[in-house]
Amino acid sequence: MSLFNRIKSAFLGSEGPPPVDNSPPSTATPDCSQRSTVTVEAAFGGEPVRLSISICTSIGESNGAYGAAAEQLSRKSDEYAYVFSPVVPAEENFSPWFSGDPCPLYAKQRDQTRGDWIHPFMSHQVAALPSVGSLISQGVNGHKRLAVALRALIREKRKAKEEYQELLHALYGVAVLCDLLESFGRERLTFFADLTNYVPFDELLRMRCQYAWMGYAKVPSLMKTDVKWLIAEFGEPSVHHSFEPLFDTLRRDAVRRFCRAEVIRGSKMRLSPAEIEAGLTQVLRRKLEFSISIDNENRARSTAVSTRVDRRAEGLEALENVWEATNSDFVVADIETTGLDADACEILELAALLVSPVGLVISEYSCLVRVRSRVPSFIAELTGITQAMVDEHGISERDALVGFASFVAQRPLFFHNSTFDTKFLVPAFERNGMNFICPVIDTLPIARAAWPDMRSHKLSTLVKIIDDAPTPTHRALSDARAALAVLLAARALAGHGAVPRGTDALLSNPAPSAYL
Repeated sequence: MSLFNRIKSAFLGSEGPPPVDNSPPSTATPDCSQRSTVTVEAAFGGEPVRLSISICTSIGESNGAYGAAAEQLSRKSDEYAYVFSPVVPAEENFSPWFSGDPCPLYAKQRDQTRGDWIHPFMSHQVAALPSVGSLISQGVNGHKRLAVALRALIREKRKAKEEYQELLHALYGVAVLCDLLESFGRERLTFFADLTNYVPFDELLRMRCQYAWMGYAKVPSLMKTDVKWLIAEFGEPSVHHSFEPLFDTLRRDAVRRFCRAEVIRGSKMRLSPAEIEAGLTQVLRRKLEFSISIDNENRARSTAVSTRVDRRAEGLEALENVWEATNSDFVVADIETTGLDADACEILELAALLVSPVGLVISEYSCLVRVRSRVPSFIAELTGITQAMVDEHGISERDALVGFASFVAQRPLFFHNSTFDTKFLVPAFERNGMNFICPVIDTLPIARAAWPDMRSHKLSTLVKIIDDAPTPTHRALSDARAALAVLLAARALAGHGAVPRGTDALLSNPAPSAYL
């Protein structure tokens, strides 16, 4: 016999499944920790080899396959200890309430029409109505639409002054159905399965889904109008009971059946009832580990989002002086140059927007500058500014700077990545015997504070996440408009100022370009 078969035989004792404990399961929290040692002897090349394997299975071990911590797994296991208690009714007598999907666990299936599942909650007469029956045929997922349809029918009956008591009873029943499915939905994040297949139909038929017995105060899905109609038609009930104890019992029984069905689905051979019970520990652990890992991942993601929001809020709060600068008229500007080197290259184009405190563009300034050298071909390709345009519309550098300075008039001046713009502007002003003295504010750190998780804070990237922001085109005026959109969007995130939406606000009262 091979080493693998020896190990397999030592584990199983035979070719069949492992031995099981036939004692009835306890309703207390099970002790799921087991440790055993298997010794296997084999011979390799005539030399005897002894192999000892220590096996430990515990539902509370350290991190499982999905990264669930032992403490979390232990707490969750305590919560679901009821899974190990017997299921009532027994499987052979079980008939599922809603069998929208095949349930292979149970051999006995109840003959039912597609609308049979609704009968615990409304009469056959109401279920047969065309507008109601079409929704019932869609299964339990249409329960909220059922309530809407019944309310519409009741309004029609009230308007026509016809009897609508049966419709009210049905509306009450559908509200109870909504609460039942809401209760079952709590388990979806643990088992990721539809547990309605595992609810006994007979149990729901015995449920007292009646307004006179249960009242309305503890049926959350009833709307105020529903309650008003019920009281007007049937009077104020003497008592108000909750359906939650029944829902809790039904939900627990459904979980028990689901876990046993999972044991059967995971086996290639027919299992006895005792073998099914023995397999519950592994199935429950696997389900709980996966659920905990998903929960941990969602919590980590939520924490990361919260951290980003806090970081953004702190960053924007630190820019209070920036927002104060926009409480009066301010200027957003941009320049285009013949290259990146301020010592060897020149300003090719200047543009600026005079903006009101509410974000409306009051006026615009733009001009081409007649540079001393020819416009490089790659700059012409990048910006669309050709040598012919400069020759025809360009003005001297001094005239361009005088016009720019007059337009800005010592107002707060915003650039995107102002370091680049000022390293050209300051020397240019000095060459022409002028001082560049207006306060300069950079929108680049503002954008980094507003959108800290973006990898790039270039204008072309930022405008993609701002509604109706104009696209920068490497022309000074269009880039200034894009920078203004970034500034206004960041200001809105910080909760400052009334920010108009759309490009109309950015282009109000535009001055015609002198060279286009």
